[in-house]
Amino acid sequence: MRAHAAYAALVTSIVTLLAASVAAAGPFGAERIYVPPGAEGVALTPDGLSHVPAMAPFFASSGEEAQVQTRAWALRGNEALEVIVECMEPRMDALVAELQPADEDVYVFSDDCVEIFIGPSGSEDDYYHFGLNTNNARFDERVHDRSWEAPWSSEVHREDDRWWARVTIPYAAVDAGRANRMWWFNVSRQRQAGGELQLSSWSDAGSDFHDITHWGRLIFSDSFSEILTESIRRPWLARTGRLTRRASPHEDLREMVEQSLAPLREEMAPVLAAVDGGGPDDTARFAELLAAGESVLAGLDRIEEDLDEALRGREVAERMRRLADGRPLLAWPVRAITNRRIMPTPEPPERLERTIQMRACRGEFEPASFVIYPVGEEITVLPSVTDLDGPGLGIRARHFYIHAIKRWYQAGKGGTRFPFKEEGVRALVPELLLHDDTLVRVDHVARENYLKLRRESGDEYIWISFPRGEDAPWGPEGRANLTDEPIYDADQLQPVTIPADTAKQFWLTVRVPDAALPGLYTGAVEIRCGDTVIETLSLELEVLPFELEPNPLESSIYFHWGIEMIAEPGSVKYNRRSFSQYRAELHNLLDHGVDNPTLG
Repeated sequence: MRAHAAYAALVTSIVTLLAASVAAAGPFGAERIYVPPGAEGVALTPDGLSHVPAMAPFFASSGEEAQVQTRAWALRGNEALEVIVECMEPRMDALVAELQPADEDVYVFSDDCVEIFIGPSGSEDDYYHFGLNTNNARFDERVHDRSWEAPWSSEVHREDDRWWARVTIPYAAVDAGRANRMWWFNVSRQRQAGGELQLSSWSDAGSDFHDITHWGRLIFSDSFSEILTESIRRPWLARTGRLTRRASPHEDLREMVEQSLAPLREEMAPVLAAVDGGGPDDTARFAELLAAGESVLAGLDRIEEDLDEALRGREVAERMRRLADGRPLLAWPVRAITNRRIMPTPEPPERLERTIQMRACRGEFEPASFVIYPVGEEITVLPSVTDLDGPGLGIRARHFYIHAIKRWYQAGKGGTRFPFKEEGVRALVPELLLHDDTLVRVDHVARENYLKLRRESGDEYIWISFPRGEDAPWGPEGRANLTDEPIYDADQLQPVTIPADTAKQFWLTVRVPDAALPGLYTGAVEIRCGDTVIETLSLELEVLPFELEPNPLESSIYFHWGIEMIAEPGSVKYNRRSFSQYRAELHNLLDHGVDNPTLG
């Protein structure tokens, strides 16, 4: 049953994570460019602006054009930016307008409302947020500082099939010094009149209006070349110069940086050529070059991260060599349940602990964890637990299970697993518990993952880093039966190859026998290379002298919904299971205290 439970946990992890699809997105960022015309002599109403190009269409959070549309205009006055927003509304009688104007900020976001976002520098730490509802109740903040106040004004008008607002924002309120260049900018709408919340934006920000990486651009300069020079060319030259200087003392790192920069130089070439030639002249070409330049600068982020990690890895390796004092590897225990991730380049331990300590009641599952770090050379190891001596007959090694913790690349947006906002960014995440560490192969250069299929003709690796979950064979239309995709973990831990000067974390679980006597049990985790024990960690397990009471709380997890039961051997698709798969997963959840998962 343990092998089935491990298999179930593995498949659930892999398929759930890989099947998470990235929603289609409407145009955003540099794809949304708006050049504000002058406000002088223009009637600042939707009808008066009918001859002026509008910011349109608006896109729903799904990425599709919003069913109920909105238009916006931004006009440049002498002292302030004028923003007019026209919200079409087929159900004017159903507008939600509960909140009234007040001297202080009004949190208008439970009503029908519009929001304006201005980021003068493009930094997520430097932007301004304005909101108002159909009663002209208003809200403002700088980033998330609601104490910030600005002398802006607004008016709201209702008509038979629409409502519209005029907002006047002084340049001085949002850094007038940048008013003649480029701002990050967006206009968003929360519509309640349809009976349910509907979100839409000019530059598609999905459901996170505050995601500055998805805002469009307001252009306040007559020279596109000046903007590209300031926002693209100068940062490119400065950052590539710093990278080259930092890597230059190390021949291998210098080569790594140059290889990484080569394709970016090709992509940047048209931008630099246009700037040197005094262009571009038209908005469409400017938008293309701006998007290309921003993409290249984002690519520099990764090269800088890789160089930082490589330089830090060398510093850590030297400290670890001194700590090892001639031993081929270092091993030490770490906390199992923690927010601290064990990455390839670890934080060196302040002192090298030698004992894994565990404490549990009879019948309880209890985790522990330890790290192995080869010093100077790659090594293949196999950790195992000895029998434990203690009260009565002790505790046999068969009650312990060891898994390798696999780090692989995942993509996401925000949240706790992925602390970044940009879609498409791939982060190395330690999260899979495997008996066969080679089941998932990771390409750290391309930041891609491959999954091993165990076919009768031999093992085969398939690429699984699909940009969109629905494109995977286990996506919405995919069947991905185990007959066609034979994905199986080993029944017990297999030898693990660890690169030199790289930390590898292992997960140790004990299921304390129901008949175990209270007291202290002692044994060891032996680390073998071939047939030779090359390192040992002491292992202590304290069995407590009482029984755990039933959990007074219901422990639940969002497990399966709309599951389809299929024939053996089952499927790797998250909502298709054979009876043996489903039973193994439920046993695994119950073993670990989840007694009320969602089923269906």
